[in-house]
Amino acid sequence: MKRALFIFLWFAFPVRAQMSAPYNATVINLAGGETDLTNYLQIQAAAGSGGAIKFALPNSLGTNLYFLQTDGAGNLTWAAAGGGLSGLTTNGVVYATASTTVTSTAAGTTGQSLMGNTGSAPTFQTAPAGTVTALTVGTGLTGGTITTTGTVALDLTRANTWTGKQTISADVSTSGHLLTTSTIGSTANDGVGVTASSVAGSDVAGVVTMTTALHAGGGTCTITFGTTYTAAPIVILTPATTGGDVNAASMWVTSTATTFVINFGSTAAATSFKVNYIVIQPNLMHGSP
Repeated sequence: MKRALFIFLWFAFPVRAQMSAPYNATVINLAGGETDLTNYLQIQAAAGSGGAIKFALPNSLGTNLYFLQTDGAGNLTWAAAGGGLSGLTTNGVVYATASTTVTSTAAGTTGQSLMGNTGSAPTFQTAPAGTVTALTVGTGLTGGTITTTGTVALDLTRANTWTGKQTISADVSTSGHLLTTSTIGSTANDGVGVTASSVAGSDVAGVVTMTTALHAGGGTCTITFGTTYTAAPIVILTPATTGGDVNAASMWVTSTATTFVINFGSTAAATSFKVNYIVIQPNLMHGSP
């Protein structure tokens, strides 16, 4: 018994259809010319396809940028692509899994960071305030928990602010000034040798102005710190005025964690004079004088 195979192809340009022998094979070659058998389009069914696979092409050319979609039953139609990405203006790579939906993100404000949201698209948010408890290895950083033996490199060209006690176990060199924003407290007089006083400055440095009265037994002026020190600091005094009203040899200072006292062995007749002071807190971890 002989079997006959009829193939009817209609093309607007010369095309040669070739079916490999045997004629019930699953390969069809469509050549681009009657004599050109080198350049061709091959259509071949997948091995083990489990039956006949049929596709019905749409009856139009479709619209620009449309794609060919199937309904799962072999019917092919043209359709517009849904979703997609738009408005990306920076270089980079966007990754998405099959279960991830990529949507547009509203522009954030200065200083915000792009943060993920569980179950939804990331958004620009202000970083929450927190406390740094450890350092990771990086430029200027030594990994590990922040302790007195840790290393932190600071960019001193920026405005760095410390709100707690800092311990630096090395020399400090600066090409600028050491500034303090602390506020000194009040003054108190003995009322005999020192009859009036005032103070201007901080807990670190400043000027005390005093008015004395003639008193052979001397007098005292007590200055209270704005912030209590952890122990009695070292206080250095230097006269800021000249004259017989100040007897530097009879002036000395004592201090506690809360105050320092300017003492005079004797005071001159009623007059006003000034004394500069500098306060230094010794490091008790390395001993104090």
